[in-house]
Amino acid sequence: MPISVDGNADGGDQATTWCFDGATCTLSVEAPKNCLRVTTGNSYNYDGPLNVFVDSGSGYVTVSTPGKHHGKGEIVIDQCFHTIVGVKVSNQSVIGWAGVFELSTDRKVSYFPLTCSDCTGTTNTMPISVDGNADGGDQATTWCFDGATCTLSVEAPKNCLRVTTGNSYNYDGPLNVFVDSGSGY
Repeated sequence: MPISVDGNADGGDQATTWCFDGATCTLSVEAPKNCLRVTTGNSYNYDGPLNVFVDSGSGYVTVSTPGKHHGKGEIVIDQCFHTIVGVKVSNQSVIGWAGVFELSTDRKVSYFPLTCSDCTGTTNTMPISVDGNADGGDQATTWCFDGATCTLSVEAPKNCLRVTTGNSYNYDGPLNVFVDSGSGY
């Protein structure tokens, strides 16, 4: 939504939101929703059950259907939370599951992979194999095997601010931007 910031009040036709007469105006920033997306891989034997637990600030709760087998390419979880403190996964079945875990902190505009802090192999969850035994090693390079409950790290990218000057007549005046990053302006 465009905003007109002007030392006097003659920029009223430039936007529907104004900060006029040299005032210092505070813009509220709504916290982005954190969205977890878990997708089953498309290859052979990737479609076993998967248990997913999310801590959104009050302890871990189950967000998947326990024991349910997930079809190839199926989205297991596509859910947004106000905050995500942590994610855990497990599978006690000898029928393994493999797929990807992704997190968005910008309302599903972009996603980044989670990392597994106590898996074997690599740490990247794109893809990860979760199995009640250990015969799914060819499904991924990150493994949560032998029925273990593994912890996925939720490490969000830095917050960014972008200010873009409009391209119409008289939109090119000076502008001071102050950002409160937690320590005041």
